[in-house]
Amino acid sequence: MKGSKRLVLELLLVAIISVLAVFWIFDPDGNFEPIIVLIGALVSLIALITSLYVKKKKQELVIEEQLKPSQLHFINQLIELKSSMYASARKQWDTGITSEMRGGNSEVMSFYEDTWLQLAANFPIEHFGNTTHAEYLDKYVSERYEAHYQAANQNGYGEGSMAFVIVTADVMKDLDSQIVELVSIVSSSTDAFDYGKWLQRWASVA
Repeated sequence: MKGSKRLVLELLLVAIISVLAVFWIFDPDGNFEPIIVLIGALVSLIALITSLYVKKKKQELVIEEQLKPSQLHFINQLIELKSSMYASARKQWDTGITSEMRGGNSEVMSFYEDTWLQLAANFPIEHFGNTTHAEYLDKYVSERYEAHYQAANQNGYGEGSMAFVIVTADVMKDLDSQIVELVSIVSSSTDAFDYGKWLQRWASVA
């Protein structure tokens, strides 16, 4: 069903509900309620189907073409890059010095953000709303920091340097999950990539 036809059908059903509601006002004893409820349910169902259809079309825009060898190489290379980055950052975390630990977090955050942007380049810009990929990422990271800071305050960590280290670690986990999701979608167009095996190796690095 085309988008315009769905819109017309939704408007028609809403119009019918409105007319029945007017009749109900003038005839309270009329048995209009079941019909209104049924039509309301149909409108909700159409809205849900439309949402799923739009999401499916966005994914199809990404996987229409076969994954390029260079992209596949990049995804496979991510395991080693992540391992190397965490090994470097861990040396700073293990010092126990807040400034050093923040430096380690900064390195890993940069890796995650750069990786996300490179993977996101496979998606049309409308996939992430009416913003550029970089703007979407900045907003996402900002929102995750805000959410995790609220949780940190509730747990008594406050907003000091140590709280920043803890909160950033939580944001890194969120970005890690985002990257896993993008790899899942981008790699779904090829049989030359074992996503399950890749995911297992990716998750083992932390």
